[in-house]
Amino acid sequence: DDETGVAETAAKAVCAGVGCAAGKQALLSSPGSLTDVLLRRLPSLPDVQRIRVLALFVQLGRAGTECFSSLEQKGAFEKVLGSFLTDDLLLKLNAVELMDALGSYELGQDYLARSNVPEKLEADLLDPYCDGSVRLC
Repeated sequence: DDETGVAETAAKAVCAGVGCAAGKQALLSSPGSLTDVLLRRLPSLPDVQRIRVLALFVQLGRAGTECFSSLEQKGAFEKVLGSFLTDDLLLKLNAVELMDALGSYELGQDYLARSNVPEKLEADLLDPYCDGSVRLC
């Protein structure tokens, strides 16, 4: 769909920005950086945009140790993990995809292991108040 194509192209452009010092600073480290603004606005974003922003964080984490560490320190990956804790099945499935993407590179794998993700997911899925359709995930 057109909207998805635009979002993917924008994400690629943003990720390319970390390739130079000025871009990295604007995206990650300057006061009011793009990631700071996105994290601040994350709770108020509609579901689709929130998932896209979280996916952008995962993509930016691939750029290397400095980017990953900055995003981890800001709590971006904690937001990715937290996105699984919802009653909405579609959002839960999207969150599983995000965690899969995070686990597709070494720094992300290390983060998932340090964060005890399997145990957290198991606890959420074993919750007696959890919808039965969610357990199928």
